[in-house]
Amino acid sequence: MKDPLVSVVIPCHDASGFIGRTLETACGQTYRNLEILVVDDGSTDDTVALVRARMAGDDRIRLILQPNQGVAIARNRAIIEARGDLIAPLDADDLWHPEKIRQQVDRMQACSQEVALVYCWPVNIDEQDTMRATQVSEEPPTYEGYVLPALIQQNFIGCASVPLFRRSCALEVGGYDPRLREQDAEGCEDRDLYLKMAERWKFAAVRRFLVGYRVRKGSMSRCVPAMMRSHRFVISEARSRHPEIPPAVFRWSGSRMSAWLAKRSALDLRLGTAAVLWAQAVGLDPLYSLLTLPRMIGMTFRHSAALAFRSRPKRREPFSRLHPSRRVARPCWIVRRRRSRIQRLCQEAQQGDERDRHATASVCFVSGPIGEGDVADCPAGRGRIGGGLIE
Repeated sequence: MKDPLVSVVIPCHDASGFIGRTLETACGQTYRNLEILVVDDGSTDDTVALVRARMAGDDRIRLILQPNQGVAIARNRAIIEARGDLIAPLDADDLWHPEKIRQQVDRMQACSQEVALVYCWPVNIDEQDTMRATQVSEEPPTYEGYVLPALIQQNFIGCASVPLFRRSCALEVGGYDPRLREQDAEGCEDRDLYLKMAERWKFAAVRRFLVGYRVRKGSMSRCVPAMMRSHRFVISEARSRHPEIPPAVFRWSGSRMSAWLAKRSALDLRLGTAAVLWAQAVGLDPLYSLLTLPRMIGMTFRHSAALAFRSRPKRREPFSRLHPSRRVARPCWIVRRRRSRIQRLCQEAQQGDERDRHATASVCFVSGPIGEGDVADCPAGRGRIGGGLIE
């Protein structure tokens, strides 16, 4: 099967510190049929000059300039101008393993047209492109098929640089939502897009670590108030569209976001903010939050002690040495229990959706004289008569 063109979408704003390394990992993919669209969102530093220097050595790179309008509009513009059938977003400070696109395209081609998005697993990296050398990651949550309840409960995709999705599907749901910037609530644009896709199509996974997600001060995800506003905006809209999903799933979603932001705040030694956020998490999901609290306390204590006593950090290694099949640890029992419950919700929702589609597609034979275009009742509802059948 011929390799389809993949359009890599990189929005950037004042990203001179990282854009060179990000472009290097995009250009270094073993999958060669790429176009790389860099959208400069009104940078005031040397970002544009660095991109143009890289363009001189790789004609697959295209630079698009626009005034500062936010990440959603930047990504949407690239998607509109993209020539590829598949879109691979990449944030301007994240990194890719060389096999990332190859493995995702292979997975996409092995799936039916019902699959709109293929994701993989990320690892955290720091500002020096290094990760914990001895890290044994907890096995990430992995859901496939109909995943909407799971995606509401938790953004298991991980970050914006992870997915590969069909351009036609992104355009059909309207792309990334620029209203979040208008609400001063940037941060969850990617999750909002995934939710809208998950309402209509299935997802698939590549169970490999293929993305380096940069954790650094000053990143958008470190702004607690904006991230909370963004999450509430996105999840409240999803709730209004899907009243059939159990309310507990939305409570768990709020708890997971509060707990995640509490962890980020604790690592920044904003312990008061972390305590408030963790209290919110406990209030929304008491048992799960309390049982996972000791792990966060231990992590915060070790991090604080290392900063206070300037102890040597744990051995680290460059992202370039990432092994996609690195070892994972089995999650604790409360995490496994929650994931199993979410998996059952996804399966039940998918079965219900299939029953609805089967009922809608069913036909009724009608006795007696009928005319073309007449309307009649049948178990699947009212339909228009054509050739003696309810269509």
